[in-house]
Amino acid sequence: MTSISYVRETRIMRDKANILNEKQCKTLQKDYRDYINGKISQIKHPKTRAPIKEAAKVKYLYNKCAEKYEIGSSITQSSMSKLTKMMSKKPKTTKSASPASSRSPSSPKSKDFLSYENDINIEGNADIRDILDMPIETFKNNRLLVKKLFQIPISEKKGLEILRKHLNDPNNHADYVISYREYVREITKYLPIYDPFMKKRDLKLYILDYFNPNAQFSRDRMIFFIEYCQKVYTSAIFQDTRNMNLGHFIYDDNYRAVSTAAGFFARLSQSKYAYYALYFINKILLNNINGDPELIRNFILTKKLLKNLIDKDFVIEDTDVSLSFSTSSSSSKSDDMTKKDSSMNNIYRELGRREFVKYIMNNGENPRTINDADPYLGVKWERMSINKLRMVVKIPIETNGRVFTYAFYARSLYKDWKNAMRTRKPFINPFTRTPFSAEDEAKILNVLEQKYPYITMPAREPVNRFDLYFQDPETIRVNGTYFWQINIWYNYGTRETPEYIKIIAVNVISFLDLYNDDRQVEYSPAFLFENIEKLRKENKIIGKKMPFKLHPAFAKYFNTYITTEAQYKDFFTLLNR
Repeated sequence: MTSISYVRETRIMRDKANILNEKQCKTLQKDYRDYINGKISQIKHPKTRAPIKEAAKVKYLYNKCAEKYEIGSSITQSSMSKLTKMMSKKPKTTKSASPASSRSPSSPKSKDFLSYENDINIEGNADIRDILDMPIETFKNNRLLVKKLFQIPISEKKGLEILRKHLNDPNNHADYVISYREYVREITKYLPIYDPFMKKRDLKLYILDYFNPNAQFSRDRMIFFIEYCQKVYTSAIFQDTRNMNLGHFIYDDNYRAVSTAAGFFARLSQSKYAYYALYFINKILLNNINGDPELIRNFILTKKLLKNLIDKDFVIEDTDVSLSFSTSSSSSKSDDMTKKDSSMNNIYRELGRREFVKYIMNNGENPRTINDADPYLGVKWERMSINKLRMVVKIPIETNGRVFTYAFYARSLYKDWKNAMRTRKPFINPFTRTPFSAEDEAKILNVLEQKYPYITMPAREPVNRFDLYFQDPETIRVNGTYFWQINIWYNYGTRETPEYIKIIAVNVISFLDLYNDDRQVEYSPAFLFENIEKLRKENKIIGKKMPFKLHPAFAKYFNTYITTEAQYKDFFTLLNR
């Protein structure tokens, strides 16, 4: 009788080893078909890899899989009869073929290798990077890794051999295998002997030989490596650094200029293998140097920078300087500023474009709105997108007993308001040339609150950026010549725990005859630094958003020394463009 008794079935159901996932079910189905067709001599349990000796158990597991995952159909009675007949026969054996030899994975694609290969469980980049770290990890961690990467029990030695063959198989085109090869290819550019399956001792000896911390030439190599990594970071955060003086920095052939956040993140993703290779080398060197605090500090800094690139951990826009619109609490606003015009909000939700234009132009018993286009954008209301129309504010002004209404795109109006506050000038209506009232300002914020719920009145003074630090010019001496050094630092940390790296340095010679020439007083260094400060306040030296756009003057003279009158005048002129 081929059916399983109730007691037997209950025991199988309680055995957790018989609870199969979808992948294991597919393996069982494949083994069943191969067994029926004579391609394999036995059916192994897809989880324990132990041979299944009873046809009834095969049927039970097979049918449960078909029922649970809806893959294939159940085993028919005729198929069950054939399976029972085949499994009742004893397999033929020869003296030359022992069980041990039949399970040996020595051949490139032995059946044993294939059976274990089906149980490899690599889920993505995190697992691949753990494999890459094996030569620098402890033996205990590597044993745990092998256990994690297989769905069945397997020895460390055998597991590593199966993994090595699986990942290096040229016919294996799984996504994670392709990623593995890319990582290895990038790492071997710096460590030619590197292999994730190499002995820890061999890698350590190579590192100590090539980067001997006690030899000056090796220390110079490490400093060069650190500088190179920092140049990679700089080239990543700017829109395009090919016109900047980065010394002997070599760009990847695929390096491209980007100007949007989407392009920025795409460029980071494209370079992830190169970034990780540098991160990996940095980690190895950091683990193998002692007694040199300066080098250790620089390696720790560089490791964090590269981790930012790999994790794409960047604040795209400093909210303190964005048009928007502060993310701080709106509780500081007065009651008048926070009152919502519920009727206006209802209108905004319900109107289409044509009705919106009618709403903007019509004012009940009062005359129509004066302007049919925004004075800042120069675009007529009827040609504006619905999203912009939602940001239109109407400002009525009473003159000699008559009400005149003007409409504005609120974002443009807010910009004007912001500039007026910073320059300490009145915020005036561009049509009437009269200041907006507090009630008008409340209307502007009320409209903007629909999209920017935490918007506040613009600050009278410019808010310092948390992502950048503009150091006061300092005097330095190089080969007996004095320079004014202009430094800009980037905060790769957070607002709460800032960590800075210098990303820009321009060095201006502190003495030229030009400085004392009364006929060319307009080139005075005082005016130079005044212009730089003006650009800083207007956020025009470095753009507000990542990737950063760099002012042409600072791009051209990035990390250079201005030593001649011609260079100074050129830098001065570029600043005033």
